[in-house]
Amino acid sequence: MFTTASLDAQGAGASVRTAASAVGASIAALMKQHPTTRLVVCGFDQGAIALRLAEVGMADVAVALGAMLPTELHPVRPTQASVIMIHGTSDPWPAMATMNSFSKAGFVTTWRPVQGAEHRLHDLLATAQDELVASFAKLPEVETLGFQWTADCKLDVYDAGASMRYLLPRILDDAQGATLTGSSSARKPSASSPSTTRCASSRSSFCHRARRPR
Repeated sequence: MFTTASLDAQGAGASVRTAASAVGASIAALMKQHPTTRLVVCGFDQGAIALRLAEVGMADVAVALGAMLPTELHPVRPTQASVIMIHGTSDPWPAMATMNSFSKAGFVTTWRPVQGAEHRLHDLLATAQDELVASFAKLPEVETLGFQWTADCKLDVYDAGASMRYLLPRILDDAQGATLTGSSSARKPSASSPSTTRCASSRSSFCHRARRPR
């Protein structure tokens, strides 16, 4: 797909976007069969795909081993995702710039250097296992929302009852707020509403999944 030397070369960003779109579509298909409220993705070297999924909001936690993003894909705004980057101190990939871009954009980030490790999965596995276990332990249990955004930006309602229980209070809050402020009509749901949070970036082929309560 791309090499260290050509990471920022023309076409590298498109390669990552294409690969992440394919992985995202596969994840969406799996989630239809096995609905879940949280998604943790992990990848080595091509962990750039995991980082991309975090950037566009399709993952709740991304654990990237020896990975980085092309500069053109550095995030400019946060999603609900947390980003964990595990990198060997002897790995020649300059991944810190990617980590800094996620931090600057407002993501919750963790940088885990592995002393003496090179660009080899074996060198990073033990740290990755620790971080994955910790990530799952930190994810809060939440009631199913009953809906999700698919990779092609369609609303998939798989539990109508749960969806109504989640959305109705928020719709009523919006209507009440409009009434209290003297608006002549109910406000439209805000861009950050859990029912409408979608990826507005033209760089992204995904929708942001509905933000979960923390």
